[in-house]
Amino acid sequence: MKLLHFFFAAGAALALVLPQTANAGNLSYVVKVNGEPITSYDVSQRQKFLALTSGALGKRMRGLLQSAETKQKFQQFMQQQRPQSRAEAQKLQKEFVNRLQKQVMADINRQTRDEAIEQLIDERLMLQEAKRREVSVSESEVDERLAQMAKANNKDRTVDEFLAAFKKQGVEVDTMRERIRAQLAWRDTIRKLYGFRIASLVGSSGEAAQAAAESARGTVFDVRRLRLAASGGEGAIARAYVRGQSIRKQFSSCSDLSNLAQRAGGAKLERHAGKKAAFFPRDARPLLLQASAGQMLPPLVSSGGVDLYAVCGKKTPEVKNTDDGSSQSRSDRRQQEFQIYARRHLKDLRQDALIERR
Repeated sequence: MKLLHFFFAAGAALALVLPQTANAGNLSYVVKVNGEPITSYDVSQRQKFLALTSGALGKRMRGLLQSAETKQKFQQFMQQQRPQSRAEAQKLQKEFVNRLQKQVMADINRQTRDEAIEQLIDERLMLQEAKRREVSVSESEVDERLAQMAKANNKDRTVDEFLAAFKKQGVEVDTMRERIRAQLAWRDTIRKLYGFRIASLVGSSGEAAQAAAESARGTVFDVRRLRLAASGGEGAIARAYVRGQSIRKQFSSCSDLSNLAQRAGGAKLERHAGKKAAFFPRDARPLLLQASAGQMLPPLVSSGGVDLYAVCGKKTPEVKNTDDGSSQSRSDRRQQEFQIYARRHLKDLRQDALIERR
């Protein structure tokens, strides 16, 4: 008899048989994260999810059922039982496979317990930080992500069918929803905390190549710089920055700059005509390259205070457009920076957290 064929025909390939020592009513905690418990039920659910999504059970069972040793043991088992009918033989096959499966799952259970606990600790910290930062995730966002997962798993499968498959293997819907909620909340939290910084880093990394290309094409700028002096520490810079935002809202054209500078009091206005991108400070270059004539850039903090750049003219010869993949490169860099900040912030949260293990 072909055990491997029976294993899949019987639908046992994904049937999780983790020890049933935990259920929704068993709330004994395994670890507390800043006073919030992670229960044995939570750990059991995560272990089932890991075993199911990693494919570990199927891989190990395939290897085990195809081994000569297992086949020999099966033959010995059947000889001892001596089935009298085909139905009895199939019943014994199922019993033998289930016994092997329990042994494999016991091994997987021991190996995934620590991984499950560490994942749950991270997710508790993520959700706690999101709440502290006033970041929330709606039920519709969770539903949308579930639909994406179902589609990726099988384009013809509905969300209900996708969830039912997990439910059949002992993974509750709420377990999946909370995992997704933590992931989405963490994504939005990192974006809120570090999004501007990541965008600036990615912009700066691509700015040199872009500026060189623009320079080679002969782009020249006619720019007015309005500088608001700020001395006396961060408070003075913050006040100057707010003034700069107000001036930018009032800006309508370069002809109004002299009046805006006078009303600002103590502001210094300079003209930089016929200059290429490389002439200007690094943080201003990508913004200048993206801006159109008649626009004023957002306030930029400099060593001399806060600067406002108004693009009064911009000339770029027409050239054939070429796609060098820079957009994809910036997208990859943005994702890399996001992961770096996410890992660093989570590490800081772990260091500051009160984690009580039983």
